Amino acid sequence: MKEMTERAIRFPRFIKQQKGLTIYTIILALICYGLSLGKITFGMDTNQYLSVPQDYLKHWISIGRFGQVLLKKLEGSNVANLYLANLLGILLLISSSLLLCTLFAKCLKGQVSTLQLAVIPSLFVTSPFFMTQFYFVLQIFEFMLGLFLTILAAYLLAGTTMKFPSWWQMIAATLCLSFACSIYLSFLLLFTALTASILLLQLLQFSKQQQNLALMDLIKQAVPYLLVFGFGVGLYFVGDTLVLQITKIANVDHSSNDRLWGQVPFTEALDSLIKSIGKITIAPSFWKINPVYGPQFLIGGLLSLLPLIKIKTVSFQSRLSYLICLMVLLISAVGTVIAAGTLLPPRSMAPQFPFVIALCFFLASLSVTTSKLKKGLLLLVGYFTLSQLAFTTKLLVSQQATYKEDQDRVQQLLTLAQPLVNQQHKRLSQYRLAIIGAGPARNRFVTTVPGEMIGVSLFDFGYPDASGPSRNVADLLIINGQAVQYPIPSSYNQLREKYESQTRGDGSLRVVIDSGYLVVIL
Repeated sequence: MKEMTERAIRFPRFIKQQKGLTIYTIILALICYGLSLGKITFGMDTNQYLSVPQDYLKHWISIGRFGQVLLKKLEGSNVANLYLANLLGILLLISSSLLLCTLFAKCLKGQVSTLQLAVIPSLFVTSPFFMTQFYFVLQIFEFMLGLFLTILAAYLLAGTTMKFPSWWQMIAATLCLSFACSIYLSFLLLFTALTASILLLQLLQFSKQQQNLALMDLIKQAVPYLLVFGFGVGLYFVGDTLVLQITKIANVDHSSNDRLWGQVPFTEALDSLIKSIGKITIAPSFWKINPVYGPQFLIGGLLSLLPLIKIKTVSFQSRLSYLICLMVLLISAVGTVIAAGTLLPPRSMAPQFPFVIALCFFLASLSVTTSKLKKGLLLLVGYFTLSQLAFTTKLLVSQQATYKEDQDRVQQLLTLAQPLVNQQHKRLSQYRLAIIGAGPARNRFVTTVPGEMIGVSLFDFGYPDASGPSRNVADLLIINGQAVQYPIPSSYNQLREKYESQTRGDGSLRVVIDSGYLVVIL
């Protein structure tokens, strides 16, 4: 318990000692995400949660995210406080970054400069991968809490000696990791990356003291993390099974539609995996595949080999141990791609991908010794920080502008529909909504990311599925206090066949009443 108390005190003490780093981290987070505090917006998924919250809670339980449901229940309201969610999300991201710095400073026994530690928030906090999570404001607080708890689990275990953590530390770390899994299962990849990073830093620390760390010693160091990983996952699945049985909700394999393994021949899935990893690691260094990816991963991965030069004076086993840990670190960054056998939406890469990038550059900063190399690395980190910051804020502005455009369209729809409804001496709630055609965002600030919803209008998303964007727009009307019914797929298809030839695609709306439907022709 004494060790637990000491670790609890160390974090606020570190923040107090590192005022400059703390202020710098806060400034980066506010620049990147601060606009979300002044202008509250929401998009896909959040619109469904706000209109039918109980249905969405059941959906979360069905896909194993019972931790999110518990947190929502603790909030005690069916209406999400979007401002508070964004605020807490930003604060937890800042805290997570600072806890990472505290963890790494501890592993290095404090023998690290503030400038070197600043590499972590520079490349971690500003990453556009986090903006893909901030889009889903309904769960941003829970996601960032899971991020903090995962880092906390590793922080509770990390030491600077070969001493095994106490059972109190092991139990606390297991509970933190297990609850993080109940929010977002891919936090296991972050915990794996954290484990590898701690071992890498300990290897560097041993080499600085001209000491060898044999492969068996490395395995012994990894045992507590492996135990927490195993027990944490086991506890999560026990909890998930119990929740499903108590609520009598059927389990749904959320990733089955995205996974190639078992769906196509093995060689085809393997070929897809190799190409997918190349597209997000090597290819972005030479041409744009997806604007959210860049050359940071490839360059950072190469730079992370620099410490091998520093530990060349120690045994071959120490160098081999470093390479094994580095390989685990890099593999964890693309773990979701490996599990699926194909590219997934960029949000599935957060937080492990940006963390690994930041860690690679941090490792490099610990290895460069000459003044010119230090300046060169500093300029490189500064360039990537500014480029990430620019693109992250661009995505946020895009979402803000698209949300406003959607709200303006809703008001235009109501202005056109209300007189027609009044002529029939009925209420809006007596009609179903059918959106015919697609209405992409037309504002000048639109910036999108393939596979993501940022900058995508809810008047556009879903077309040409069973009911097109009709349900999304109906949710917007419901949230704005205008009750309307969802369409029935069979009757919607009949209306689409009838009116699709009349669509213009110029941003204008036309509303007609047909067979109990408000038909909106785009």
